[in-house]
Amino acid sequence: MNSPYQMKYNKNMGVNINPISMKKSILFVFFILSLSITSLAQTKPTKQETIDWITAQLRNNKGVTEAASKAEWKYIVIDNNIKSSMETARGLILTIVFSFDDICSVTKYKDYKGSESLEIKFKNELNVDDVSDNSVSKSEDWSIVLDWSKTDNLYERLFKAFSTLATYNCPPAKNTF
Repeated sequence: MNSPYQMKYNKNMGVNINPISMKKSILFVFFILSLSITSLAQTKPTKQETIDWITAQLRNNKGVTEAASKAEWKYIVIDNNIKSSMETARGLILTIVFSFDDICSVTKYKDYKGSESLEIKFKNELNVDDVSDNSVSKSEDWSIVLDWSKTDNLYERLFKAFSTLATYNCPPAKNTF
């Protein structure tokens, strides 16, 4: 009895495999390879995992005094909010509170003296309190300035984490063309 999966022996040509079974075998091997490649691929961390990692970094690196401007930067993370303040040598004290959900993009910035910071852009303008004169202004961005040397590759890793968070908060517009 002949089956489509049955091998036939031909004296002149050796073993013949039915073309239908060959196609199924190739598809099966392709499917198994696809599964193994997918399982080996790195997955994007969840939004909460990203927030937790950023929180840990800000708590471990509470702030820094920037040499160029002599400004002291501080960060406190409470629940899902970052309270950041910047105090200059001349007594100017600015404070902002923003949620991780407010973060829409991040860019790397290096000033003329080589100091590096991450510039966080928000979805909307937020209040910046000037504690030194009790005034309030609006800002759509804020800097993260840390002692980047405390942790290996912290500048690049924190940039990547904030960038990942921004993709959750402000996904890129899809091109319809």
